[in-house]
Amino acid sequence: MNWTSSLVLVTGAGGFVKSHLTKRLMALVANTRAFVHYNPAGQWGRLDKSPIKGNIEIMAEDVQHNVIVAGVPTRKLKRMEVAS
Repeated sequence: MNWTSSLVLVTGAGGFVKSHLTKRLMALVANTRAFVHYNPAGQWGRLDKSPIKGNIEIMAEDVQHNVIVAGVPTRKLKRMEVAS
């Protein structure tokens, strides 16, 4: 699949598996956004120390709420599940 310019939203991107997925999608030139679990300390899990941290939009949100991403409500985005 050609990921160039595709909008990809990675939920749980602060975890081990999905942080690596996020880095790989960025390397494939996908327009990648990362959701991490909100915590009051403002930490982003494994993305905190990632070299891509400054080049990606990271949102600390609960995706169960209807959040708008790039003008599209999250409930209307296509989903691809990745087991972690």
